[in-house]
Amino acid sequence: MTAPSPARDRALFGAAVLLLFGFFLLLLVLGHRGPLRAALSRRPPLVSEGARSASVRASLRALGRTPGGALLDQLPLPVLPAGAALARRTACRLLLAFRADRVLAAAFAAHARIRLGGSELAGFDRAAPALFGVSPSVLTEGEVALLCAAALDTSFTPGASVSATFARRRRLLDRLHRRGALSRPELRAELARPLALAPDHRPIW
Repeated sequence: MTAPSPARDRALFGAAVLLLFGFFLLLLVLGHRGPLRAALSRRPPLVSEGARSASVRASLRALGRTPGGALLDQLPLPVLPAGAALARRTACRLLLAFRADRVLAAAFAAHARIRLGGSELAGFDRAAPALFGVSPSVLTEGEVALLCAAALDTSFTPGASVSATFARRRRLLDRLHRRGALSRPELRAELARPLALAPDHRPIW
């Protein structure tokens, strides 16, 4: 008989650990598939998602976020202890990894929670008319970027401070240009647009 090889024993142990980890991960993913699907279905995607999905995706990346990660922060999932929340986030990220970024960006626009005057608006279809007096399908690149920023930063409300809103839009548009989402002529055109806020819709220059 040949003596057991230490290298072989280590390989078998490593394979067993990987198999156990994979089984645990599978259970984790399957256990969170239902709650994630239920959370996503609470609000249907916007009718105009095709027109704005690319703009939302570009704005999120300019803000340093992936569409999937940003979406998870907006979904109405139950609050869990730190360890369980991390496990759920890992499982949900794996589930969302199989969806295209354009789909995730559209879902973000449908679920984004934006504070306005003490209330919370769910989705660009509610926030766009309330903040800018227009439907999501005709938002400018700067307005899309401001809505994304407001959803990710609860301390920022477009229009609460005229100077802060105008400066924030400029910074966001500059980031979009640096990342290649806007050409130089498109950047100049966007910067030249006035910001008109609802309900009085007076433009900010």
